Amino acid sequence: MSKISTARLLCVSTVVFWSLHGLPIVIMVNIYPAAANQTVCVNRSTVYAYYLNYFIILILYNVLPLAIFVAFGLLTWKNIHKIHRRRIEPQQQRLSTNQRQEYQLTRMLMLQVSSITISTIPYTINSLFEWQPSLVDVRQQRLYLSIKNNLSLLVQEQTYMDDVRAKYKRYGDIIKVKYDALESNE
Repeated sequence: MSKISTARLLCVSTVVFWSLHGLPIVIMVNIYPAAANQTVCVNRSTVYAYYLNYFIILILYNVLPLAIFVAFGLLTWKNIHKIHRRRIEPQQQRLSTNQRQEYQLTRMLMLQVSSITISTIPYTINSLFEWQPSLVDVRQQRLYLSIKNNLSLLVQEQTYMDDVRAKYKRYGDIIKVKYDALESNE
């Protein structure tokens, strides 16, 4: 099989996969007017809800990209070692330069993989709790979302209001947010 035919096959299979992946949303979701300029999407099927929560959000958006990134990082690292071994055998005098380059590339790769992993895991956990009501009580989920939205607004407003500090504590099932005005030291 030639490389061009392989590339064409991969392109066509990618288009077909993502088209089939997006097709159920047209069939399984109803759109209703909610307010003056707002609409609400309501899911009709519990099977599609599980597909959305576990396959699309968890696998396709979170786990699969991270796994592909880590796999290609490990393959790159393995390839660097293989190229390094091929170069060293004929020329032993360039050993220290090649070792430094290999060490530097390995550090860059590991830093990139670890930073992507660390930054992806919170989004995965957040999306699980945000989109799966059975993991969290619906009231707690609404409270969490409202506090998250209000705290993000507070952070935006802190640019203009320098003396506001937000303290939040969790007591059982209730999250209390207390805003304290601080005295400035001018």
